[in-house]
Amino acid sequence: MIPETSYLHNLLRVNRDRPCPVCGRPDWCGLDPGGAFAICMRHASDRPTRNGGYLHFLRSTMRSPLNHLEVSARPEKPPPDFMRMQREFRERVFQVPAHVERLAKDLGLPLFTLHHLGIGWSEKHRAFVFPMKNADGQVIGLHLRTLSGRKISIKGSRLGLFVPNGLKAGGRLYLPEGMSDTAALLSLRLPAVGRPSCNTGNEHVIDLARQHGTKEAVVVADRDGPGQQGAKALADALKYVVPVVKIFTPPEPHKDVRAWIAGTEERKEVSHVRPS
Repeated sequence: MIPETSYLHNLLRVNRDRPCPVCGRPDWCGLDPGGAFAICMRHASDRPTRNGGYLHFLRSTMRSPLNHLEVSARPEKPPPDFMRMQREFRERVFQVPAHVERLAKDLGLPLFTLHHLGIGWSEKHRAFVFPMKNADGQVIGLHLRTLSGRKISIKGSRLGLFVPNGLKAGGRLYLPEGMSDTAALLSLRLPAVGRPSCNTGNEHVIDLARQHGTKEAVVVADRDGPGQQGAKALADALKYVVPVVKIFTPPEPHKDVRAWIAGTEERKEVSHVRPS
């Protein structure tokens, strides 16, 4: 991870007249005032930054803002074909039904919710695989959950959203943290898309809400400090593209929405949250 040094705070925000030179988009990314490098929030490189983006040098040779050493630009390797990999992992999951049933039982959730999220199985990693997607529905990363509960990603993955199959456009959209909280909301037949964590994936959420014509967004927050701060940041950003934005936090003593839904008969209250 690149240290967050002062140069990250001097970036020019891209716009329609000055789009990102890496992804071509007019929002979220930043550009060095001297044109030497860009921080792209969408296209990965081998130099991730603390603001969730990736450093891309724009000149063949330049003095690195990180360590003042000459850096030669290298052609980026094409990203792995995550769509193909996910299809293969998806086919294999039906060979380990006992493992999937055990995961559903451990989470306290119905089995169908995991299949709605495209659960797969990697024998190499001895782990369940969940696709992470961008707003266009492309699989940009693969999230692994091992049998012991460890959470990692396949090499080359970018953080994306946990999007269920058959998500309908428009209307209300719930935005929890992580795969299991997303599955919990799906168990109530609610339209939910999971963020990778409390403070990542916001740009994908905003793009998806804009493309789907979302009329009302409910940011589902964990009870801890980072969860509350991340939910507020996302809610504030969503207000520019979604007419109605709400924040919902499960009642005490539950730390997150999955624990609440799995452990209470009053869980249907989540569909009647009040505006933040």
